Amino acid sequence: MALAQLGAEVVLTDQAVLVPLLEQNVAASFPAEGRHPSAAPLLWGNCEDLQAILSSGRGFDLVIGSDIGYDWDVHEALLQTLTSLLTHSLKDHEACSAPAAAVPAADAAVADAASAPAAGGDAASKRLVPRIVLSLPRRMDEFERFEAHAVQKGWSLEVLEEVDLPAETGDPTCTPVLVVELRCNAMPVRPGALRSLLPSGGLGLRR
Repeated sequence: MALAQLGAEVVLTDQAVLVPLLEQNVAASFPAEGRHPSAAPLLWGNCEDLQAILSSGRGFDLVIGSDIGYDWDVHEALLQTLTSLLTHSLKDHEACSAPAAAVPAADAAVADAASAPAAGGDAASKRLVPRIVLSLPRRMDEFERFEAHAVQKGWSLEVLEEVDLPAETGDPTCTPVLVVELRCNAMPVRPGALRSLLPSGGLGLRR
């Protein structure tokens, strides 16, 4: 919702049962008139949910996920959903692979910063191929498990920042968080700095 407050067009996603709560949060945070985020159900691995989000035909610049790596049983479905989203954006059609069993999606947001493709690169890389940014806590071996599964499936991760939440909050029970960019090795990388895809105000990372 912070990106929406900066002027981005944002679609918030979660389990269908939690979408009304998302809508309540939007109503409490944004005026009734003017741009505000929309909310939509999304079960990872569910083609119908993803196709409903993509039915407008628009491309997305960013996919942002917060604390979504804790359940390794659904890592495969998450990566399937991300692959389908990238494929749709790259080929301009809704290409969804055979879904896994429907599984709940954790807090996630798909953000369209409405920026033009960056100059340079081949024709494919000028398409609206989303960049994927995740925040993953360093709880036990949570990050390591997610990274290992992603790498095995042909993805790579770049750590953009590590946030020391215990120091930031003064609460020793908090867990440090890694902000990472997730890339599918089979897809072209959208050129340009990540911050260039965002509305004025930046990425929300500390400078």
